[in-house]
Amino acid sequence: MEALEKAGSQGSFLIWAHPHWSGNTVADVLRHEFHGIEVYNHLCEIAYGKGNGAFHWDSVLEQQPDMLGLATDDNHFKEGFPPQVGGWIMVNAPELSPEAIMASIRKGNFYSSTGPDFKWIYIKKENRVVAETSPIVHARLIGPATKGKWKAKVDKRNMTKTNFRIPDDWAFARLEIEDAFGKKAWSNPLLNSKG
Repeated sequence: MEALEKAGSQGSFLIWAHPHWSGNTVADVLRHEFHGIEVYNHLCEIAYGKGNGAFHWDSVLEQQPDMLGLATDDNHFKEGFPPQVGGWIMVNAPELSPEAIMASIRKGNFYSSTGPDFKWIYIKKENRVVAETSPIVHARLIGPATKGKWKAKVDKRNMTKTNFRIPDDWAFARLEIEDAFGKKAWSNPLLNSKG
């Protein structure tokens, strides 16, 4: 843990990798001031069934509502670990340079995915979240504790737009979308201006 403290003091961007698989606790993350958490780790999912970090992310968001979520493939390119592309982030940066990309990541100006795309996400008046996406069948607004909202196309037709109102008593919310193949994408936390 000394290495984490040193890296943090030098301005490194700290990400809690594979939270389900690693067995670390939320207290560990909060103590070391991580900036992000893997909401999905593809290698841990296909190899061990422990790649979903959504529970851990939500637990951290209860106390640190600006914690960023990242999806990764976690390719190691080693024998016994076939290359798999299954998780990534899509960064909205003003230019294609390492500096601009890292600045956008630090600001949370990206989304994570295993398949679907967010074309855009914004918050309108009265904390209404509006998003345009690639074709999806489920959209969820996930909030603190047991709170959440859901929209679905039960007739199996795809939707490409969704909107939710973030309740005033939610300190944060995040969008999760799912396509017809069960692939998901996640927004970063949407902070409530009234929460």
